[in-house]
Amino acid sequence: MNNFNKNLPYNPPVQPATPKSEMSTYIIIAVIAFALGLGSGWLWVNKNSTSDGATKDKNTADNTDKETNQTPTSDLTADNSISVKAQPAGIEVEVEQVVLKAMAWVVVHEDDGAGKPGKILGAQLFDAGTGLGKVELLRGTMAGGDYFAMLHADNGDRAFDPKLDMPILDIAGQPIMATFKVN
Repeated sequence: MNNFNKNLPYNPPVQPATPKSEMSTYIIIAVIAFALGLGSGWLWVNKNSTSDGATKDKNTADNTDKETNQTPTSDLTADNSISVKAQPAGIEVEVEQVVLKAMAWVVVHEDDGAGKPGKILGAQLFDAGTGLGKVELLRGTMAGGDYFAMLHADNGDRAFDPKLDMPILDIAGQPIMATFKVN
């Protein structure tokens, strides 16, 4: 005989509470990762900002660092110019002096074999004013070679693109550049 009472409502056995779903765990992890990424990006931008809100270039140091010191001048009357002296072969080029009316790129070109600027080896953004600094190269210079340090205007995005950041021309319509030898 069956001990089951048909008049009582059926209540299934109580199951223990299920843990949080895996999806909600992934969502929480994603939110935390996004917040950390956003926070670290904010810190990086603020670390590379000056007091007036302009962004510093990664190779521009404080005025106490004489190797990459840029001293903007408020009464700049000279045209754009660049000076690079002969130097040893290596993966950087030392710019002796650069004078800029506006922020611009110093772009190092190798000689194309005909005494003209050829392939680009490296570029560095310099602030307006008079300064000096170094251009890190993607490929090093070779002893005995001729090279060119040419000024290119920045299109405002602070990222060098040879198709968009065109050479700065002098009054004769020629690119402003300095030729230098590598010892």
